[in-house]
Amino acid sequence: MPSSPVAAVVDELAAQLPDRINQPRLITEGDQTALLEALARVPDPRRRRGVRYRFAAVLAIAVCAMVSGARSFAAIGEWAADLPADTRAGLGLTGRVPGPVTIWRVLVRVDRAALETAIGAWIQARLDTVDTAGHQPPQRRRRVRRVLAVDGKAMRATRHGAHPVHLLGVLDHARGVVLAQVDVDEKTNEIPLFSTVLEQIPDLTDVLITVDAMHAQTAHADYLHARGAHLLVTVKRNQPTVHTRLTTLPWKDVPVGHTTTGRGHGRIETRTLKAVTVPAGPGFPHAAQAIGDHPHLPSDQHEQEEDRGQAPPAT
Repeated sequence: MPSSPVAAVVDELAAQLPDRINQPRLITEGDQTALLEALARVPDPRRRRGVRYRFAAVLAIAVCAMVSGARSFAAIGEWAADLPADTRAGLGLTGRVPGPVTIWRVLVRVDRAALETAIGAWIQARLDTVDTAGHQPPQRRRRVRRVLAVDGKAMRATRHGAHPVHLLGVLDHARGVVLAQVDVDEKTNEIPLFSTVLEQIPDLTDVLITVDAMHAQTAHADYLHARGAHLLVTVKRNQPTVHTRLTTLPWKDVPVGHTTTGRGHGRIETRTLKAVTVPAGPGFPHAAQAIGDHPHLPSDQHEQEEDRGQAPPAT
């Protein structure tokens, strides 16, 4: 029986989650009921004849077991077998507990897109509840813009297999939680699925979306503008016209807005950020501002990297 690739996802996200996200929170009976209601919206691919377990209950077992650290189908089955009677009843199981083979048969046939949508909706509702409970009084509340990252990742556990899994997800910057994701088919790429994954987020009004250079697409800008969102995108030479216009802006006359110094990739680097308004637009629809990122190295370190041919571009 093949192992589930969940281990790669857990390992990848563990280093990215803020400390406060790792702190356990109380899951109420209402949360459990809401999870079962969300999973009940996923279509059941099984035939009616011979069905012994509620479909939503089997999915709930898989979700809860994976959140608890299960790394394979066998581990999910073992987690379910160890459940106390009251917990089984809370998940909708009144009789026998499904074994690993039954769980495997269900999960390999489930509609992945529908399952992702259902879990994403439950997570979003859960986060909204936590945020509402933690809000400060109105006089102390300050406006904070919501920032979401759209990025794709190849799952390490499947990268060298016959059918590698590549996911395009939407990550909340502040909370480190994936709110939505879609599977990128081998015959396509992330670009046509950009709007598909964001359609799982009901409201994008005034939300900032960050993406890498692959998504420097005019269609993406038009889509987000229509939904009232903002786009922060890296522009490289895949957009030669826009890249040329940005590099020729009078950056020397723009004051430094922010400076950071850090260590990474074996070197100490100081980066300065400059922002400038571009009312005429650099040839990219709905563009309002351009941000210049200028890295600088200490003189002795710069000379060493020049000798190795690794000096960063001064742009």
